[in-house]
Amino acid sequence: MNFVDGLSTYFNNILDVTMYIIFFFYSLTLVILTLPKRIERRDILIALAKLVCLYVIYIFGESLFFGLFSMLGPRLGGILFTSSFIVFPVIYILIFSREYPLHITVKLFVMVASLLITSEIGRSIGFFVQNATGSNSNALVVIFRALPSALMPFVAFIIYRFNIHRFKHLPISHVIILMTTSVLLTVSAIWQTSIVDNTTANTIRWLLIFVSFMELLVLVGVYHAIYHVVDSRHRITELEVQSTVLSLERESLLIDQRNREELMKIRHDLKNQLSYTSVLLQEGKYEEADKYIKELVEQKEEYLYSFSCSNLVISGIVNLELTKAKIADKKIKFKVVVPPKLPFENSDLLSLITNIVDNSIENFLPVNEQDEINVSIVTQQDYLRITSFNSVDQKMIKGKPSLKTTKRNRGHGYGTKIIKNIVRKYEGHATFTFEEGKFVCDCLINMNHKGNINA
Repeated sequence: MNFVDGLSTYFNNILDVTMYIIFFFYSLTLVILTLPKRIERRDILIALAKLVCLYVIYIFGESLFFGLFSMLGPRLGGILFTSSFIVFPVIYILIFSREYPLHITVKLFVMVASLLITSEIGRSIGFFVQNATGSNSNALVVIFRALPSALMPFVAFIIYRFNIHRFKHLPISHVIILMTTSVLLTVSAIWQTSIVDNTTANTIRWLLIFVSFMELLVLVGVYHAIYHVVDSRHRITELEVQSTVLSLERESLLIDQRNREELMKIRHDLKNQLSYTSVLLQEGKYEEADKYIKELVEQKEEYLYSFSCSNLVISGIVNLELTKAKIADKKIKFKVVVPPKLPFENSDLLSLITNIVDNSIENFLPVNEQDEINVSIVTQQDYLRITSFNSVDQKMIKGKPSLKTTKRNRGHGYGTKIIKNIVRKYEGHATFTFEEGKFVCDCLINMNHKGNINA
């Protein structure tokens, strides 16, 4: 059959009421997928325009495919034509979907598998009704052939309602599970299309229809389950971050109170020192006054020490941690070499650095008077590296070969989870080890992160 004869056959014999109904549901499916989160009157008009355009494209586009594939023979051409309707969803989603590439890919895999499954269900059910009624064009045949395609808007609504696009970062393991499920079900649907023909036993047909329905439920169920798992993880992380911020606010109040006390002490000491110097000068003890002033100048006691580097955010975080360490009466030393701007969210930097350093301060057990906590925040090629070294209790080393809980008041190790989640968010790596009596936390985060993979 040549191309022109194929077109003629399509419009005379293939394109019927069933196809018109199926094309409507497929067009509606694509429109639902790309609806905005907040729908206004203008969006409804745009959606209706898209629906009409897609409907026309499906009708005439499928005629071109049928004409082309009919040249390959009835068997191969029929299989290819049955699968050709997935081309339009792929093109449409790629053009109109304004999402991250990973999210688009996941949705395409789910949609293609769903389309092939519902198509096979409709073909098989239509065959039974046609044999039962002895007609190829009565109302029952039309309805039962087209009925499974009505499941597609339902699938689209599930994807729209539980849109993974709201999560900028998806766990790669969850993505692999969902895409693997989609691929396996796609292959299953294509295999069923290739083996089922007019000679297939009715029992096998009914079994395959049941299997196809279950496959569709499994696919939608896996998508829905993964959405809720990722959503739960994000909610937990947000609560952890909020808890950290509240804790920091409380600590900031204590730090402010401590600084005020130091200021009052400085003021009192300065008043006494000036009064004593004035007395010496009044008594004419100029040499003794000069010696006293020089001693004051040479004093190395530090009041309200302030750390400063090129990055204002890092400077603020380091100053906060220095004050915490001073209040806890623990020595800490920072090495910071960073550019003025870093490609990370300030809240993530705050959570990451404070959780790393707070753990070191709380678990620091000095071996001698010179022992101190060492924290390094430096850039290494395309990564920001944050490393913390601190001596710990030897029992901790023997009993816990890895970090389980970063804070005594966080029994579930939320601090560690926050560190790991932020590191994964920026395509990095975190290790927690013991080396020569010291606990070492070493984190790398990618400054060229793409933002497609989570935590």
